Amino acid sequence: MHKDSTAVLILHFGDAALTYACLSSIQSAALSNGLEAIIIDNSDGQDFSLPKDLDTDSVKILKSGKNLGYAGGMNYGIRHCLEKGYAYLFLLNNDTEVAPGCVSKLRQFLQSKKRAGIAAPLILYSENRQRIWSTGSRLILFRGKTKDSFHNHSISDLPKSGNVDAVTGCAMMIKAEVFKNIGLFDESYFAYFEDVDLCYRAGLYGYAVYFVSGASVYHRVSSASKHGAQIRKTSDFFMIRNRIYFMQKFAPRSGLALFYAFLPLEAAVYLAKSFIRLQIHKPVRFLVGMREGLLPRPLERKQPPGVEVSACIITKNAAQTIETCLRSVAGAVQEIVVLDSGSTDDTVAFCRKYTDKIFTTEFKNDYASLRNQAAKLAEKPWILALDADEAISEELRENLTSLLTSSPYRAYSLKRINYYGQSIICFGYAGFDSLVRLYQKQGAFFYGKVHERLISQGPIKRTKLRIVHKPAENNFTRKSFRTKWMSYAAIEAESQTRSGHWGILRFLGAPLVFCLAYLKEILLLLGFLDGTKGFKIAYFRALYTYHVFRARSGRMQP
Repeated sequence: MHKDSTAVLILHFGDAALTYACLSSIQSAALSNGLEAIIIDNSDGQDFSLPKDLDTDSVKILKSGKNLGYAGGMNYGIRHCLEKGYAYLFLLNNDTEVAPGCVSKLRQFLQSKKRAGIAAPLILYSENRQRIWSTGSRLILFRGKTKDSFHNHSISDLPKSGNVDAVTGCAMMIKAEVFKNIGLFDESYFAYFEDVDLCYRAGLYGYAVYFVSGASVYHRVSSASKHGAQIRKTSDFFMIRNRIYFMQKFAPRSGLALFYAFLPLEAAVYLAKSFIRLQIHKPVRFLVGMREGLLPRPLERKQPPGVEVSACIITKNAAQTIETCLRSVAGAVQEIVVLDSGSTDDTVAFCRKYTDKIFTTEFKNDYASLRNQAAKLAEKPWILALDADEAISEELRENLTSLLTSSPYRAYSLKRINYYGQSIICFGYAGFDSLVRLYQKQGAFFYGKVHERLISQGPIKRTKLRIVHKPAENNFTRKSFRTKWMSYAAIEAESQTRSGHWGILRFLGAPLVFCLAYLKEILLLLGFLDGTKGFKIAYFRALYTYHVFRARSGRMQP
């Protein structure tokens, strides 16, 4: 298809008259430019049809089979568009109408910004077109909430186009390459917050999300959610459940703990307001949503993409450990891919004994990039990501196939056993270490230049299956800290240094951070139970945290 080819996806649910009006606005505003409209029938009855008096030459109807929610319904249409090769996808709720020029303005904006991946128009209330419904939001990560500062403001207060953290799925244009790189909507949400999830994943991958003030859409607020049993649970149920899931998926442990700490207070305030207003149904739905978010939810079992696994190993000058790693996965996986960053020892020679899929690349101070490159070179649907000084346990070897065939999850967290010299670390951060290293390739990627994390399109399952991390030399020594750990700190300084000055906090903050990190390692994570080595490990981890803090505050230069 042409590089500007654009599909407009309208998710039909509820009142067919709304969908007709939305489609009519698209036809009058945009289809003359050669766009195609695709209506996804996501209704319970699957009985949507086009009226005879409507121009249907450039309209296609896709039937999802049942109500899949916003995420599942849109994914059904997105897959079709990716197969057809569209370059841009404009996603719309059926309770919207598009102003003239909206589609072309959004597309031109995405083309003009190199990093742009998602753009949303100004969304106004259909009943009052001088009143703003959405201009994009900022994400308050520690609370799992979004805030649109211009919601309900007059159009006279309209902000300029600019970068935002998230935009609403009510109306958003997305480059097709974004879906190819980060996956589709996470269908675990069903409705609400799946758009925030997608925008957040796009941001982690490196795309920018924009609000475009010159393009407009008019929205009949909540018209679609008035229909259907599941949607009638309303945002009271879905928003709290999905916010909890979002935080479980993305927040670091400390951030998730802070979120959980504030959750009871938030719940008490919400319930009190609802009872005062005599809205008895709202607190019931809120509490049910909170319970469903906090308790493990059964996942729908879907046909797995196959259970063949590629072991993807990143390495450089690892002749002392690479053969142990390769030997552990040989026979357990169907493919071994090695990505070498320029070894000068016998690493590559050892690798040739086990695989012919050995590739070389330049290390650009980005470990996530290395893992993503290795995954793209793999041919199998599942990836087992390893470092050259790691090996899988015999238990993982024996249970790998059964795990992937019997469980509906898209990614698995593996327990990592870390060594201090020749002894195992049982407590502290290293003792409780677990990493997501086994995952379905489609829709997953690593982010973070150091201590990279995997983001999956769906839920992640924690397991007790183990990988063993035994470096050639003890990681917790002054020599290792000066070479390896400080190189990590330099990479973080390069990518996270902030401009400006922090005043006295620059001097008081770093020592305080060191003390807190040391106490956390020793007391909260029980590092003292490891004896002398526990105190040494806590010292080096706290010292590293100290240097990273300095890097982020702008004192430490790359």
